[in-house]
Amino acid sequence: MRFSGGDQLDVIRDELNMLITQNEPTFKPITKRKGRAGQFEISEDSHALLCATLGLNAVQ
Repeated sequence: MRFSGGDQLDVIRDELNMLITQNEPTFKPITKRKGRAGQFEISEDSHALLCATLGLNAVQ
């Protein structure tokens, strides 16, 4: 997943991480990829949780 816009990306990531924490506190949050501007990492469990919570279809 790629975005651009610095501060906006942080806000979006923080909001998604809040959803993860509220629903499954033990799941890993979304993190920035080191050395990659505007790229993030998300675990499979957290990705599936967000898709289910937001009513989205997971894309492989």
